[in-house]
Amino acid sequence: MGKRRKSAKDDDAKTLTFDPAQRYQFLTGFKKRKTERRKWAVREILEKERQDAMEAKKDYRDDVKKRWKDMQRAEKRVEALLGPKEEVGWLGDAQAAEKLQDEAPVT
Repeated sequence: MGKRRKSAKDDDAKTLTFDPAQRYQFLTGFKKRKTERRKWAVREILEKERQDAMEAKKDYRDDVKKRWKDMQRAEKRVEALLGPKEEVGWLGDAQAAEKLQDEAPVT
């Protein structure tokens, strides 16, 4: 088998056409394309910062929820140890303050 010969159709498909308007747009568009790339990069940076801020807020909320659940568990354990009738007089409990005032000796 020999080399494939070029047909007349192949020559017609490879002809180049020259468009002066497109050449001018390409040559003068360097600055436009450069500024477009910069704007795109700035938008990407701002979006990444926004996503980071949202993730930080989510992490903070999750941490607060975890601490709240831990506090609830600790309070249940204290109530289980002291018994259901005992009052826990801490964290500004109003009933505990009244109880302390009632128990104060009268002179």
